[in-house]
Amino acid sequence: MSFMILLTLCMGNPASAGSSAICGKGPIRDFNDFGTTYTDNHCVLHDVCWHHNGILFNLSDSRNAGPWPVLVSGSSVPDHDGMIVDITPVQKQTLRIILASSNIVFTESAVLLRSFLPDNLFHVLHDDILPTFAMKESLPRLNLTLFLTKSDIDRFDDYYSLLHLPIVYAKRGEIRCFRRLFVGLPKTTLWYQYGFRSPQCILGGSDVSIIQKFAAESALQESKLYILRRCTILIRRSNRRILNLREIGNFLETEFDCSVEMLSLEEGLANLRYKLSLTDILISMHGAELSLSFFVPANAIVIELFPYAINSANYTPYKKLCELLDLIYEPWENRVEANTMAYPEKWLSALSSEEQLEIRKAKIVKEHLCCTNPAWLYRIYQDTKVDVDSLHKILQRAIARRNLRLRCRSDNFAEMLEVHRARIQDRMESSSTENWRSFWTFLTRTEPKCGPTFHLGRVRDIRCVRSAGDARVVTWRAPINQVDDLDIENSYFEVVSRCGSEVLMTRTRQTSFTSSPCNESMDVWVQAHGGIKAMYPVTC
Repeated sequence: MSFMILLTLCMGNPASAGSSAICGKGPIRDFNDFGTTYTDNHCVLHDVCWHHNGILFNLSDSRNAGPWPVLVSGSSVPDHDGMIVDITPVQKQTLRIILASSNIVFTESAVLLRSFLPDNLFHVLHDDILPTFAMKESLPRLNLTLFLTKSDIDRFDDYYSLLHLPIVYAKRGEIRCFRRLFVGLPKTTLWYQYGFRSPQCILGGSDVSIIQKFAAESALQESKLYILRRCTILIRRSNRRILNLREIGNFLETEFDCSVEMLSLEEGLANLRYKLSLTDILISMHGAELSLSFFVPANAIVIELFPYAINSANYTPYKKLCELLDLIYEPWENRVEANTMAYPEKWLSALSSEEQLEIRKAKIVKEHLCCTNPAWLYRIYQDTKVDVDSLHKILQRAIARRNLRLRCRSDNFAEMLEVHRARIQDRMESSSTENWRSFWTFLTRTEPKCGPTFHLGRVRDIRCVRSAGDARVVTWRAPINQVDDLDIENSYFEVVSRCGSEVLMTRTRQTSFTSSPCNESMDVWVQAHGGIKAMYPVTC
């Protein structure tokens, strides 16, 4: 198998130690439904350090100026420019000064991860943990460390322990240097896209075998129960609540002879894994907590509840997850507007009265892009009284499907068919894993060719203050690799300010700028000419 090499660079020269980079496109299966984008780029970096929010390269010759030739993402999330990893070439003398002012920690081999939404369990599992697990599987001979580019510990960080890798953070005041750093996670395990450019939907080409292997290793036990024993309801406390929890609990106990357990994401990981491993029926409102389906046994039933006016066919990440995990899935939709409690003052107050009325009268939320559609936000965060009679019918249908599946799988012919399918899947797994293993081996064994280029990094510590007369005073610090004797033609800063519909660009050699008066909020972007572009504006 041949691979496309995008970049081979050695930063430094043969007579001195320096950083090196080998980058390439992953195996074609990694392209999934996205086509080829910068998120398909993968790099092995040698002898680099992480400082604040970027990678420092040891560069001994800065005479050749030019942008970093390959963009690489620290996340598996496609079509999101905010996850690009800054790679900043630094002259040797500048690097010495930086290293002398900080605590330095060394790591041999690590996988870099920039978490997209660390406070959302679905994103942690789908975007972070599963792609990292896939990379770990393709690098079995390396003692890898997971390097998280954040300094703070978030509420779902315990779930990274499912990877069974040492974990280190980008601590403040600390520079972490790596002998070998892998950047650019595979996308082979992704099964959903979030609607940045087109409405959210399922992705094709997911590596089912890797997902199922992760689920098997994450489950505490295999529990294939033929008699229903335990019903688990996942509850939300602040929004999208189930208003008649007690009624549903009594109904499940009476009609299905269930021992009912109510759990929330506030429970610890160990407790959730244990209780969910015993679950026969899992019921939850649409939301990230349904990612806990990873921990329920095969053939369990999962009921996803949707608030009024939300079409379940348009929001299917958990339906697809259940298919991947061999679970029985059924959606329930609230069809009775009287059984909902909405909050227009929170989600619609910024709209005109006509727009508010149109959204409130609509019987269904139209397909939309992520992530601020007011109709979607208004409806998805409703609280719901679940109609027990319609839920009963959904459960009966799910139980009938489960019983039929179990009867079919007890038949000898069906078992032989399953064995045959498993063998085919094993061959697919071997092919997929081996493709990635070959890819990473190829990158690590490719000798870099010296072709250093220099570019300025991102400006630092941008601050914007409103002064008298509604003018703005903007200040910033130069990029970390900009030094006084740097010989770069036309070195200056570009400041773009936006006040309402008026956009102005100013060039300056100073590290401050005073704008014209603006009686609205102002967005300001600052970057060094030829340097890394500002990712987001500062608003003041």
